Amino acid sequence: MAEAGLPAYRSTSLTGMLVLRGTPGAIVDKVAEKLVSLMNFPALQQQIINGGSQPGLLMGEAFERFLREDMECFGVVAKAANLTAE
Repeated sequence: MAEAGLPAYRSTSLTGMLVLRGTPGAIVDKVAEKLVSLMNFPALQQQIINGGSQPGLLMGEAFERFLREDMECFGVVAKAANLTAE
């Protein structure tokens, strides 16, 4: 993409879990604990790699920051292309 004149271009794919605002911390912690446990399975990590992705976890504020930055980035693209939600 840099050679095509878009040096800042990035493309990501994300699978995530969100909970409703106000979900009790104990439940959020339990879900996070289970996700970490799942991501530690080598077979799952290999399946993710075989699918062309890189396994990893973004939790809490890091995940929130990623989502915010991604929405800002694509908001700029949508505005430049004059796209609107229907």
